[in-house]
Amino acid sequence: ERKDLAVSVGGQLVAWALPVLVLAAGFFVFPALQAVLWPVALVWMGVACFVNVARCGRVHCRFTGPFFLLMAAASLAHGLDIVPFGPQGWTWIGVTTGVGAVVLYYLTERIWGKYA
Repeated sequence: ERKDLAVSVGGQLVAWALPVLVLAAGFFVFPALQAVLWPVALVWMGVACFVNVARCGRVHCRFTGPFFLLMAAASLAHGLDIVPFGPQGWTWIGVTTGVGAVVLYYLTERIWGKYA
């Protein structure tokens, strides 16, 4: 547990809180900038999850890491208009990311525990 990035305030801030603030700020910038900010923030969070799995075996990070990378790909594809999700595309990606992360966090740790 002492190696878990999520137990220290600094680890939480750098690994997840800062990118979440970038995601939130993305709703208030023009779409071209959002197309850069969101993939970067989501890759940052996904990599932080993979680092956390390697450090401490945190169960939910095994699932949220790949999920965040998938959402980074979706946001990049939408931002580049490769896969347009419509006029509410950013909202759909944001809601899916938020709900998916919360569900994966709670569900996986209820089933398999906090650490593997």
